[in-house]
Amino acid sequence: MTRDNEHPKTTSTFSIIEVLFVIFIVGLISIPLLKTLQSLQAQNHRIQAFLVKKSSLFETQLFINKHINLAKIDSIVVTNNTLKYEAFNNLFIPTQSAHFMDISLQTIPQTLQLTNGNLYFNNALLLKDVQTFIVNIQQNQTAKNESILYYKLCLKKANECIEESLFLDNIEIPYQ
Repeated sequence: MTRDNEHPKTTSTFSIIEVLFVIFIVGLISIPLLKTLQSLQAQNHRIQAFLVKKSSLFETQLFINKHINLAKIDSIVVTNNTLKYEAFNNLFIPTQSAHFMDISLQTIPQTLQLTNGNLYFNNALLLKDVQTFIVNIQQNQTAKNESILYYKLCLKKANECIEESLFLDNIEIPYQ
């Protein structure tokens, strides 16, 4: 007796109908997925085109807001198409022990200025083809330490504007 005769060979194969059925099911599932992916890709291209056209204006808005939030409130001076202020250099300086932080009151002068249709930040070009840069500060009548800084920034070509109102609260920090 040979060993091959004791264990007959068994083969498990799929029939053609089973293979076709699996291909059909995979096809039914993949068609809606491909349509969804194509629509997401088209939406991504529309968003990307929107951001390319308008990103400089929105990025400038975020940049201005970030830097104005570091401003020493009582140092803000608004003149014709110019905003000058003292900004805190480092609000927090690490101390020798990492558990505590000291507040730094060091400031540096900063300027936003519209000159010849370009917006400059500290004499560095920030945004081209600016039509309007208007800045106003309104003091709150009920609270002496509160004011609202309003600015409007418009581009020439796109005829688009952003308007922003920032709440400025002059908090006094007792220094010992």
